[in-house]
Amino acid sequence: MNAWWSGREDRARVGQALAYLDAEVASNRKMVRSLLPYQQELTGMFVQALTGEGASSLEELQEAGFQGFRPPGFVRAAWEAALAGGVPGLMDFEDVSLLGQV
Repeated sequence: MNAWWSGREDRARVGQALAYLDAEVASNRKMVRSLLPYQQELTGMFVQALTGEGASSLEELQEAGFQGFRPPGFVRAAWEAALAGGVPGLMDFEDVSLLGQV
């Protein structure tokens, strides 16, 4: 009975962690999507600069809309909490491996 209860609690912890991880991944996707137009614009600006058709100085790039490089600030709280709570040790190896790549 004790092993059954322990297994039930472990499955509940994994389920809860996966729900939070799913929300975290969705939040990160939304953030990346919001940055994509700027990144695409940057690509165009730099292609033009390299071909001699666009800005040739930092000042001209800034006038054209260049705001610098900003790495995305990914949310990692759910993943860090799962790690701290030992949840990956309760999960299938393949699932943990896939989550670690995200």
